[in-house]
Amino acid sequence: MYSKHLPCLATRIETNNCRCTAVKLSFNTGTDLVVYSVYMPFFTGSLDNKLEYEDTVGCLQSIIGSNLGCNYVFNGDWNVNKLQQNAFCKAIENFCDANGILWLEPTEGSIDYTYQCKQWTL
Repeated sequence: MYSKHLPCLATRIETNNCRCTAVKLSFNTGTDLVVYSVYMPFFTGSLDNKLEYEDTVGCLQSIIGSNLGCNYVFNGDWNVNKLQQNAFCKAIENFCDANGILWLEPTEGSIDYTYQCKQWTL
């Protein structure tokens, strides 16, 4: 959703990944903005889990590659933080470094987890 008074054309970007969505906001007066929403898999340590995480990071990278010259805002649940030492954290660090992206941490005392209800899991 976005304000109908925002002076831009909003276009949904096809991601082919159920974990990411993206919208391109094209402004008449400047650089376009791509807004991403992502829900990354949580860390289980399995090979399939690692591959799914890396595939989702690859999806984000692909959208950057096909929208060169745009500005970006990424939001969502990454299921990692900067203090963790695992493959997921390293994948996000590498993604940020490769694309000149600043990785912000949540503020002290904010919620830093996602609740998952087992009865909703497929």
